[in-house]
Amino acid sequence: MINPKLHLMSTSILSPRWKGRLIGSLFSIASQNHIDLQSEGNLTFGNLLNKVLPNASPEDQKLINLLIDRFNAAHTAEMAAGRAFAPEEDQRLVNQGIAEVKLCIQLYGNLQRIDTEEDFAATKDERHRQEIKRNQRKLFTFLGILSAVVLAAFIYNLPVFREMRLYSKIEKERSYDLTSKYRIEFPDGKHIEEVYLIEVEETGDPTQPVRDYVARFPKGKYVDRAYLTGVGKMDNPLDLLKDYMEHYPQGNNAQLFGAKLDSIWDKETKCYFDSVHNKINPEAEAYMMALLQYMKQHRVYTVYLDLKANVSLKDLNEFPSSSIDEVDHILTTFGEKPLRPNILSLKQNFTETDRDALYKTLQQSVDGFFGKYFDTKLVTVVTDRSQAPDNAPVIEIAYTVKNQMVPYNKSLPNIWVYKVNNMFRSYLLGIVVNIEARFTVPGSKAKLTIKETGEPESEINHISSIEDGYRRMTLSCFEKFSGMIHKALTGKSSLD
Repeated sequence: MINPKLHLMSTSILSPRWKGRLIGSLFSIASQNHIDLQSEGNLTFGNLLNKVLPNASPEDQKLINLLIDRFNAAHTAEMAAGRAFAPEEDQRLVNQGIAEVKLCIQLYGNLQRIDTEEDFAATKDERHRQEIKRNQRKLFTFLGILSAVVLAAFIYNLPVFREMRLYSKIEKERSYDLTSKYRIEFPDGKHIEEVYLIEVEETGDPTQPVRDYVARFPKGKYVDRAYLTGVGKMDNPLDLLKDYMEHYPQGNNAQLFGAKLDSIWDKETKCYFDSVHNKINPEAEAYMMALLQYMKQHRVYTVYLDLKANVSLKDLNEFPSSSIDEVDHILTTFGEKPLRPNILSLKQNFTETDRDALYKTLQQSVDGFFGKYFDTKLVTVVTDRSQAPDNAPVIEIAYTVKNQMVPYNKSLPNIWVYKVNNMFRSYLLGIVVNIEARFTVPGSKAKLTIKETGEPESEINHISSIEDGYRRMTLSCFEKFSGMIHKALTGKSSLD
């Protein structure tokens, strides 16, 4: 080892230039010994040294160590003298040292004098100088870029360091913009799960961030912590409690979260029965008790509304002639227009295209009841079988649309008058809806049955068409039946 103090007295080459000689020599020795540097990817100075030195010959190893000593001695002297180099000057000297490696080889055919104070450029005659300059330009272009990549990438641009810097910033600022940037740029990064957890901790409503994390890492190391954080932050954590119990029934939080869910069910159930006490009949009370207990015990939150429709309508010409004549006689007796030429076909004007609207009326009726007395996240009513679990409780509602008959003579069809601006337009055949609802609970004998023949209102105004008139008749029947459901389950005919 060269003594830095003794060497300082004779050295005239600055440390960046020695560093350049060292880098250039390492590349030259690697090339001579066929050492593969391509597989290293983003090559750092340390990687370059560790790759070349063990694979070099003893003679080359000695030379590399001498260059390292030279660099250390010059650097120590410069530090003691308080000398520092601007980045541009430092890079220029490094490049100069790299270029001197090639000059040394051109002059002597080897690197054995590269560790000396010799200025190789000055020893070239003019004839070779131009050639050296041309070669220098090529060498500067290649090695200048390479050395810049080696140094700058090592210090700043390697992905691992970019990730470290970004995550460090996330830890300080904890903003969604930064966590989103990390998830996009480093989807498999070292701290990806921590980033998801930070989003859970920093979001006002952490439901979606928890779900995003669990979807990406269903067995992640922070699953329980994410759910605990989310549940702890929210006044109404029902969604997270339900998600956890569905996907992690044996998880660390299953007992705690199950108890929380049971507590919510018990509270909601008590509030309901306190509200309807002595207002509903025993059959309805037994059904609701069995339903709520079943849903609580089986972690079921959906009620399936199974709607079955049947349309059984007859046009005027399908009734006996005697019935038609009798109705016609009644109308003309009271000075009304004759029936046959002034009535429209019921079958042609009654359409089932509004069935969704009818279904929606019944769904809103049942859903409105549960929505008033229970958290909408606790009990949901659906009409699509695919949206309900196989063990969901079922409310089956079957209805039949048929002709309305005259109350005092069931053989005669009831006739409605269709007017526009109080001007007669035509006669219509009346319709009624027979509806039966059956409320059941899987595995329970408790049930509730509601039947009704829905009669439309005695007068329906402001209709826009014949089809609209029939739709309004049907809808009127459904609305009355909805009132019966409310009456049976709440003791009131509506939710007001």
